[in-house]
Amino acid sequence: MDTIIAILSFVILLSVIVFVHELGHFLTAKAFGVYCGEFSIGMGPVLFKKQVGETQYSIRALPIGGFVSMAGEADDTKADENVPFERTINGIKTYQQVIVMLAGIIMNVILAWVVFVGINMAVGQRVEAQPAIINEVVSDSIASQAGFEVGDKVTRIEDTENNVYDITTASEMVSVVNTFEGELTFTVERDGKTLQLSATPILDTESDSKRIGVAFAPGKVIKISPMDAIGYGTQDLKEASTAVFDGLANLLHGKNLTQLSGPVGIFKISAQAAQSGILVFLRLLALFSVNIGIMNALPIPALDGGRVIIVLAERLFGRKLNEKVMNGLILGGFAVLVGLMLFATYNDILRMF
Repeated sequence: MDTIIAILSFVILLSVIVFVHELGHFLTAKAFGVYCGEFSIGMGPVLFKKQVGETQYSIRALPIGGFVSMAGEADDTKADENVPFERTINGIKTYQQVIVMLAGIIMNVILAWVVFVGINMAVGQRVEAQPAIINEVVSDSIASQAGFEVGDKVTRIEDTENNVYDITTASEMVSVVNTFEGELTFTVERDGKTLQLSATPILDTESDSKRIGVAFAPGKVIKISPMDAIGYGTQDLKEASTAVFDGLANLLHGKNLTQLSGPVGIFKISAQAAQSGILVFLRLLALFSVNIGIMNALPIPALDGGRVIIVLAERLFGRKLNEKVMNGLILGGFAVLVGLMLFATYNDILRMF
């Protein structure tokens, strides 16, 4: 039963995010008169299809993506010779092409925002962020051995690569402790003095998270109105987006590469979220939707952001990019993405043993 729930949660998570993303492309393309031969969720063999007007709507066997087949695209499977040029993606105005390409990203961000707001409305309360002041030190723990004491306020953490993280809340400290490998140096304030304590977090197998053996006072619970929920949902979206940008910055600098997760990791996380309840699962869906949206905005030719760059470059230079060059760029971008996915999957497998 757990396996079935895990598979269903993974399929639902991915399918909803992909559906919303592709729906953005599809609706804007149709609005600008572009001929769309197919709107598909999933890849591979067709499981279900229905022709409505000029568009075939289909569900395919592999829940690993989806697509909108627009006339004029290089990978269009429909015969374009019977489609007027003005109804192809290349036949509409440049700004319209850009809108079509960015629409999927925007829809992913909107989905995340709506879910975050909905969660806050459903819960109707919020736990105020508590400061990183230690309320308890577990006896004989890593923290106890390192010299932590009740009342210590953690203000900064430095990892083995000399990266420094300013800490203002307990959740920020928990996040850093749970993210990085090796020894961490904690800057703490105690009785008006500043101290540095070193500790190496260990993995707690029950919670599958790293700990040093400290606890914080519970945050104050406050009730929120529907209008407050909109503000908090927007705040959640901002924090999720910031986390993605920070992750991309670390990736570009070659930092924390072992934290990169692929399909196996996503499968595991989605299964855990589904078993933790609908609100936890919805929050995960929102987080991944933000992630997918921002990742698609990267200037890599195989992604929406890269396609926008190409369209704008063609407009700037007044001519179409050579087809062989275009295909080479797309293939190169795809190779980069596949390489990242394989590396992330390798990390997932290592974490299983």
